[in-house]
Amino acid sequence: MGMVLSQGIQVIAAPVLGRLYNPTSFGEWTLILSVAGMASSIGGLRYELAIVPAADDQEAVGVMMVQTLSNLGVSFLALALVVLFGHQIASMLGAPGLSSWLYFVPLIALLTGLGNIATYGLIRSKCFKELALYRSAQSLSGVGYQAAAGWISGGPGGLIVGGAFGQLALAGALWTLFRRRYGAFLRKAMTRDYIWECAHKHRNFPKFMVAYGLAGVFRDRGLLLVLGSFGTAREAGLYAFALRIIYAPMGLISNSFNSVIYQKAAEAAKPSDVGPLVYRVISRLVMLSLPIFIVVAWFATRIFGLVFGRQWEQAGLYAAIMIPPAFTHLLAGPFDRMFDIVGRQKIAMSIEVVYSVVGLASFSVCLVIWHNVALAVTVFSGITALYDIVWIVAVYYAYGFPYSDLARIGARIAALGSSVIAALWLLTSVIASLLHHT
Repeated sequence: MGMVLSQGIQVIAAPVLGRLYNPTSFGEWTLILSVAGMASSIGGLRYELAIVPAADDQEAVGVMMVQTLSNLGVSFLALALVVLFGHQIASMLGAPGLSSWLYFVPLIALLTGLGNIATYGLIRSKCFKELALYRSAQSLSGVGYQAAAGWISGGPGGLIVGGAFGQLALAGALWTLFRRRYGAFLRKAMTRDYIWECAHKHRNFPKFMVAYGLAGVFRDRGLLLVLGSFGTAREAGLYAFALRIIYAPMGLISNSFNSVIYQKAAEAAKPSDVGPLVYRVISRLVMLSLPIFIVVAWFATRIFGLVFGRQWEQAGLYAAIMIPPAFTHLLAGPFDRMFDIVGRQKIAMSIEVVYSVVGLASFSVCLVIWHNVALAVTVFSGITALYDIVWIVAVYYAYGFPYSDLARIGARIAALGSSVIAALWLLTSVIASLLHHT
């Protein structure tokens, strides 16, 4: 629920921020977040994923200490790299003016790691209402600062500082609640022997999930860095803005199911017991989201120009191209962490690495050789949709869910999608005919 409210606030604020900041400023902010995302993806060595399935609260706190120490080490390493090579990194990104803003990279990475610890700790203790409240406060504070700064200057600094300010507020609030819930276990968890014991017991998470997480972040953030390096910050901003707007509805719909399914799967006596729940969730997602996605794709360019301003019309084209993978990613969303429950992280890592290498390479080739951003986005979108389908099938295999459920879902998608497309074609044809005769 917290993620839903948080993303809802960002969606509501998008028309305001879109008119306060131009695509270049948005692109420069995105480049900073991309570099920080790569650091935070390895910051805690993914030990936060072991918090929920830990045997007891004492072990969970021990895992949190392992993640905290790892996160601090990576953040200090990122700071050292910025101090030594900040100007070179900014030049490689195609935005030399960002060199001073790179100092926010280690701060963002550190706050992201601390927020992850508190988030998974609260999920473990089922404090969903508190988590929702704090995430909403984060979005409100961050967006409020960005809007005020954009009204004053409109440069990338307002977006960068505002985003970090929201993360700082969230991390502080979550850690206050976390200490009340888990403070009694901290003394034992801070001993060297116990930290090493927890790190060794859950070693599969850094062994497999670091590569998995880094591959995903390197792919998603790498696309933006490639756009900045071989294109312009403006093109990176247009693509990132479209990505932000199109993928936001997925959070509004699927994240309300995500944590619940993860918790049910962790508590189930047998993995296959959650199969009926998974089928109901996917079926509901199809019925709720598919008509909306198709309508948005049909009118994307006009919608972006009308709602966000004419400077964002090109982002509408990218958004229309990204609709198919956005839909498949929505359906795969509830399965995001389910491989962790059954100890099949190797499957997740293999799928993610192959997808990341193929997707980023294809995107880069289209951009570097043909200098065509729309073609690069189209190719990457097709590969992403295929990846999501493979991911869903792999989860069904790992959990022993019946494949007949997938067949029924596929038939429902085909029937509903063709009906919506036919209705839109008929409606636009009739309107065009009426306008022509008048």
